[in-house]
Amino acid sequence: MYTKRFYFNPVILSVITAAALLYGCNRSSQNSNSESPSESSENVKPATMKYIETFQAEVCEKIILEYYNKLSDEGDNIAPQKQATITDADTIKKITTLLHALPDQGDMMVKMGNVSVLKVTLIYNDQAVFFKYYENSVQTPATSFYAKPPREEKLLYEMLMAIVNS
Repeated sequence: MYTKRFYFNPVILSVITAAALLYGCNRSSQNSNSESPSESSENVKPATMKYIETFQAEVCEKIILEYYNKLSDEGDNIAPQKQATITDADTIKKITTLLHALPDQGDMMVKMGNVSVLKVTLIYNDQAVFFKYYENSVQTPATSFYAKPPREEKLLYEMLMAIVNS
C-alpha cells in the first residue's frame, strides 16, 4: 500500500485533474445545445472546484462518485472504472451526516502507492468541492489521515462503494 519511491502532493494533483475533468464535462454538456461546438466552447467558463476545506459541508445538490482501480489512472486522466451520480435528497443527507462526524484533521501523513481511489465530488449551485478515499482511508481536509479511524469513516466508505457498485 505504501511506497517510498516518490512523493507528490495529492491535493494539488487532484485539483488540477478535477478542474480539467470538470472543464471538459462543462464543455460537452454545453455543446449539446443547438449551437455548434465552436460557438458554444467560447462561452464556457470552468466551474470552481477545490478540495473540501471542512467535513462540516452543507447539503449539496448532487454528489458524483468516481472509482479508479489505481491512483495512476486518475493522474493519467484515464476514465474512472465506475461512476455514479447521487441526486436523491435523503441519500445526500445521510452522506452529509456521516461526513459531519469526521474530524477535519488526521494525525498521520501517508505516502501512497498505486492504490484504488474513490473521488467524492459535492456539487453546489456555484461550486464543487471534493474529497478522496485512498483504499478505504479518507484524506482529511488537512490532507492527513486518521491513525485510529472513526467508525463513520468506514460506514461512509461502505455506503459510497455500495452506490458506485450498484
